[in-house]
Amino acid sequence: MKKLLTILHISLLTTALFTTSQAGNTVFYALTPNGGTHNKGAIISFTPATSTESVVYSFADGTDGATPAGSLVYDATNNLFYGTTQNGGAYSAGTIFTFNPTTNTETVVYSFGNGTDGQWPSADLTYDAADGLFFGQTMSGGGNGDGTMFTFNPTSKVETDIYDFDGTLSADVSTDFYYDATNATLIGIGDGGQYAAGDLFVVKPAVDSIIDLWDFGNGTDGSYPGVGPVAYDATNGLIYLAMEYGGANSHGAIISYNLSTKAENVAYSFAGGTDARGVGGALVYDAAKGLFYATSGGGANNQGSIFSFNPANNAESVAYSFAGGTDGSAPVGTPIYDATNGLYYMMTTTGGTNNKGTIISFNPSNNAESVVWSFGGTNDVSSPSASFAQATSTTGINTVSNDVVSVEVYPNPVQNYLTFKFKDAQPGNEFIARILDITGRELANTNYTVRQNSNTIDVSSLSAGIYFLSLSNSQEVIATQKFIKE
Repeated sequence: MKKLLTILHISLLTTALFTTSQAGNTVFYALTPNGGTHNKGAIISFTPATSTESVVYSFADGTDGATPAGSLVYDATNNLFYGTTQNGGAYSAGTIFTFNPTTNTETVVYSFGNGTDGQWPSADLTYDAADGLFFGQTMSGGGNGDGTMFTFNPTSKVETDIYDFDGTLSADVSTDFYYDATNATLIGIGDGGQYAAGDLFVVKPAVDSIIDLWDFGNGTDGSYPGVGPVAYDATNGLIYLAMEYGGANSHGAIISYNLSTKAENVAYSFAGGTDARGVGGALVYDAAKGLFYATSGGGANNQGSIFSFNPANNAESVAYSFAGGTDGSAPVGTPIYDATNGLYYMMTTTGGTNNKGTIISFNPSNNAESVVWSFGGTNDVSSPSASFAQATSTTGINTVSNDVVSVEVYPNPVQNYLTFKFKDAQPGNEFIARILDITGRELANTNYTVRQNSNTIDVSSLSAGIYFLSLSNSQEVIATQKFIKE
């Protein structure tokens, strides 16, 4: 059973987090555990082109969710975001909900806490396009009371507990998965392990099994892994992860792990002082720079920092130090890239005009930071603690009109060149062909003139996994085909 579970935070050297968005069409969404009309948390939107933030949904508690956890995950097939809340729902133990960015409508689709069910989900959901399931984790509940790993079927709304954590392997797991397409497994990080300082584990969804790969915290090893998922470097076969503590200087570390040899290595130890320390989000790869970027504590003003890490030589550098005050401080979440202006966007939990946190932009070309929004105004949210997500097109990628009703895509699976052929279009019609990942993120954008013979796209640089070929005219998406990259 071949699977691809994609998470918005995944950092791949082959595809990276770079997106291709139409000018003015970029809109980011995020969860905040505080604020909103009922002060139970909210969903916000942010438009980089206008530097405008809006509260688009306020959680109400009760049978609705409250205190949203993690980040939103976009399902491009039906134009819905999925997310979780730690509280609220029918059993007051958290929910799974959907959010429609076109109508700003939220719907609780599952309530945790019934019987030996898991309680208090705390990590992003991970979508399995092959089987149409979400994977997720809870911090408590289950057969052992130490949390669960579960699947959720968005069609039937059925949740299934597939693994009960026992406190010795990975208790209180609170981070996301990375999908290893070569071995059809998920890589997760948790807070348990032999030294009670976190661990790296692998999940085999086909047989619902979990295997410990590495226990952190031994000697000068890193300890307490930060926000996941891990970042994979396809050029050397290593995964990277930032650690909150441990390392040679006890200020945290960046570790690498070889999936083939099962060897772990402390690639960099944070030095303390004006260096970064700890971690605020997952590592994200900038292909143009050949660097990973992440948010962290420390920095020259001890108000937090953005640092870069070079996997070619294991060199780390503080790219920006937050100043506090009207500048942000305590950055959180994983940077997200806006290809329309070449800037990263992220949030801070404090600082800004109202000292309730900020949205900041970061320019990797000159390491310049700018506060583009201060939280805490009237009816606004405060102290965000998650990452942004993006819906590339709020019309949905499965919208079909009468212009093109049938498209043939081959070979599928594909290794290098994907060919698509319009069966019903007339020669000379012009359409746009885009490659999307499972979150709806655009990876390539090329104009094609439709012909009765075949059209070819080079997809050799894509990582193994499931993608969509989306075809549109000047007004709407007119056809979509799924393909598998080997």
